[in-house]
Amino acid sequence: MKIAIVLPNGLMGGAEQFLINIAIEYSKRGTQVSIFLLTNLGYLELFKKMKNYGIDIYTTPAKREIIGVFIFPFLIVKHYRRFDKVFTSHTHINFLIGILRFLKIVRAQLFIARESTVIFQRYSGTKLVMFKIFMKTGYLMVDYLICQTEFMRSDLLMHMPSLGKKMHIVVMHNPINVESIEYNLQFDVDLHLQAPYIVAAGSLRDEKGFDILIEAFKIISEKFPELSLVILGSGVKFQILQKMIHDLELTKSVFLLGQVDNVFPYFKNAKVCVVSSRIEGFPNVLLQMMYCNSNVVSTLCADGILEIPQILTCEPNDISGLAFSISKAYSSNFSTINEYHRSYLSQFHIEQFVDKINAFH
Repeated sequence: MKIAIVLPNGLMGGAEQFLINIAIEYSKRGTQVSIFLLTNLGYLELFKKMKNYGIDIYTTPAKREIIGVFIFPFLIVKHYRRFDKVFTSHTHINFLIGILRFLKIVRAQLFIARESTVIFQRYSGTKLVMFKIFMKTGYLMVDYLICQTEFMRSDLLMHMPSLGKKMHIVVMHNPINVESIEYNLQFDVDLHLQAPYIVAAGSLRDEKGFDILIEAFKIISEKFPELSLVILGSGVKFQILQKMIHDLELTKSVFLLGQVDNVFPYFKNAKVCVVSSRIEGFPNVLLQMMYCNSNVVSTLCADGILEIPQILTCEPNDISGLAFSISKAYSSNFSTINEYHRSYLSQFHIEQFVDKINAFH
């Protein structure tokens, strides 16, 4: 069997991690796996991670995705082969591969795409119009479209009912790679943190709600001055968040650490792990935090979070509610909750996820 994974770059956000986990699991099963990148950003880091799995990585020389889109068809032709399955997980790449499949530049028995967010809740205006065009064109060549929650699926079909007639739209919750997490937890990482800390992680974008988290931490720090807040990730909001930290006089207790290759020791050693997002398809990082730590707080940024056992929740965009939940988690002793987390997460292992995908025809 031959499969292809198509990514915008080698930088690891939630959607990218999802696809890399699939690539690794298939490789472990003896499948020939190729990863294609629209840009060369993060290529070397990804190559180092994948070299032990025998996974081929091909990339365009582009630094920007808009340029990579035009070079990408030549990359596919250069490394031409017919694939049993092609996987994508970004709306614009779902569209691109759909168009290339229609043009027979990408040849695959099955094209399996994943929705990474609740598009009609998250976007509006010109961007939403563009995504609708994507769905009315390139998406028509998708065989299976994976939605992370039932709400994501129903919202998509409410706004684009025609999609349900063109493809299989299935609900499959995000998987976690337990073997990878355990492997990364064994490393002793110098955290450079003396004080007890709260941790959050993700791309520094508006929907991640890190501005809300920093505002909430201002309230928390008045009650618990010994605490620090650590945010892992890079993105377009870095300078804005830095200024916010300065204006709130939190420079000695809030730290933006940028892109971190191994986040799991940070999760394990934190007093509280936090997901502060405004809206998500479903946050992969939440499941990863639950595996590593007993004290987890999340906003209700996605369908299904309210049903997760033994985590504290609050509404999105609620500064005081988030501060209250974090303070409660920090003040509580949840020493046995991790076993509940592990039991809950057992249904989301990557092995089971790939087994279900292999049943697609």
